[in-house]
Amino acid sequence: SGNSRKWHRNGIKKPKTHRYESLKGVRAQNHCGVQFFYLPDMQLGYF
Repeated sequence: SGNSRKWHRNGIKKPKTHRYESLKGVRAQNHCGVQFFYLPDMQLGYF
């Protein structure tokens, strides 16, 4: 539907992504690497 397309534009937050939130304060390098891998997934429509 049209709404799901809008949601994918912003990036749907799935429960799978929550496991990375614990890494925010642990290591900045690791977190930046995680964000880098999210971008291609959003372009492909996985998120």
